[in-house]
Amino acid sequence: MRLQVRRAPRLEVRRALAVMRGVCAATSAAHQRGLLHRDLKPENIFLCRSGGEEAAKILDFGLVKQLPGFGKEQSDSLATTAGVLVGTLKYMAPEQLRGGRPAPGWDLWALAIVAYEMLVGAYPFALPREMADLIGPRALEPVCRQVAGAPAAWQEFFENALSPDPAKRPISAQALLEGFRRAVGEEAALRA
Repeated sequence: MRLQVRRAPRLEVRRALAVMRGVCAATSAAHQRGLLHRDLKPENIFLCRSGGEEAAKILDFGLVKQLPGFGKEQSDSLATTAGVLVGTLKYMAPEQLRGGRPAPGWDLWALAIVAYEMLVGAYPFALPREMADLIGPRALEPVCRQVAGAPAAWQEFFENALSPDPAKRPISAQALLEGFRRAVGEEAALRA
């Protein structure tokens, strides 16, 4: 997907919603099977055409981790050494960066960043200078500063989805998608 974003800094709302539908469905399916992707980012989202329709596919499950409570804990093929960060730092949730317990919220945080980049055409936070900047609270870049006339609902959605407090964020990929759909408006949702 990264090449698409580079050609056009922002995706039209309808297309961004269609991409979010696909990646949220795939993420939901993985989470229902107890799998955490841990490296969701534009480079791991592939847009393909099938029968004239564009479909979003998630690639590179090479860093997948079994979620606690699903099957055999820490199976050899899904184990990671304690204290080792894997994935792309700028898409990692704050609690993931702090070495917290694996949770679906890690993938949801990354998807919220991808959604911001699709709608706004920029990364939602000032890029960090040090690891401490990544772990500590970061101010969300106001959407209206990047996109003149952006609806207030966009800012509200991203403030919730990228809240430093995991308890304030959507609890599932479906909830993230529903919030995104409401933020971009029913008209766009119906056309997508």
